[in-house]
Amino acid sequence: MLKETFDDQDWFDQLYDTSESTRTVDCAKTSLRLFDHFCASQNMFNGIG
Repeated sequence: MLKETFDDQDWFDQLYDTSESTRTVDCAKTSLRLFDHFCASQNMFNGIG
């Protein structure tokens, strides 16, 4: 199985290339931050990211 790895910036760049919208990237960054906070509050954060 081939495993691809992306860092956050790679993902943001790909989103921007697809949509050509900084709003899409801003929403994605906000979503990741909120998910990180959720995981931390649930003691599920494993240090990825």
